[in-house]
Amino acid sequence: MWNFFVSARAAGLLSRSYEGMKQHIVDCLTDMGATLGAVSVNRLDYAIDIATPEFALDMTKFIAPRKAKVGCHFSTSYDLDDDGDTIRNKNLTRSAV
Repeated sequence: MWNFFVSARAAGLLSRSYEGMKQHIVDCLTDMGATLGAVSVNRLDYAIDIATPEFALDMTKFIAPRKAKVGCHFSTSYDLDDDGDTIRNKNLTRSAV
């Protein structure tokens, strides 16, 4: 038995929904001949883009399991693409988060 991770990109989640993307991943793995046992979600990341002067981030309002790592990252220096890579003069460099 092998354990492995599969990640879904934002476009897939947007076009298929969370449950739809999970089913798509199961379908793809089954089509490749995989026999699936127990399946669980290992990690869920999300990002929020907000453009409003009235917004104030209050980390005490986030609900997460006790053992979860909850934190925030602010960046006004660079634009980031969907992979978290810094976009600078059309050259991509890895952003340290």
